[in-house]
Amino acid sequence: DQRGYLAGVALQGVAGAAVTDEALQKAYDAKFANAVETKEYHAAHILVATEEEAKDLKAQIDAGAGFAELAKAHSSDGAAANGGDLGWFSQGMMVKPFEDAVLAMEVGKVSDPVQTQFGWHLINLTETRIKAAPTLDEMRDELASEIEQAAVEAHVQAITDAAKIERPGEGFDPALMRD
Repeated sequence: DQRGYLAGVALQGVAGAAVTDEALQKAYDAKFANAVETKEYHAAHILVATEEEAKDLKAQIDAGAGFAELAKAHSSDGAAANGGDLGWFSQGMMVKPFEDAVLAMEVGKVSDPVQTQFGWHLINLTETRIKAAPTLDEMRDELASEIEQAAVEAHVQAITDAAKIERPGEGFDPALMRD
């Protein structure tokens, strides 16, 4: 129906007008003002079945053997092909014994054998970083739709508040109709 279409067009105008660079920046700042910085870890590992095997590999590493080469030759998981590289991860993404070991490590060091339900790991912590909040550009579409929705809701509320609602017959006693 035409009235519904015109109402939609009017609300689109309200929504579109609300999305300015200033409004986007303000919404972005509000969303990330109190964002907690997240530390991320980049590590590699060698996963083997026994503690003896892990200790043997650790001795080879301590003697100068390359971690990535040993991972490719001995590790039993999918990361072996990449020299044991696990990529970046943050707290809560790895099993507890593995995570605890990583949190206690110094960058550039290789852990003593660490046991998890998957077997025995040697962990090489290669680097850490603070994960940055997403940029305004990365958040633009999400923020724009939030601003549009808020503008439409505010507009509809303003119209509703300003409307004078008349109810003809209010206070009318229906008993009078029978007479």
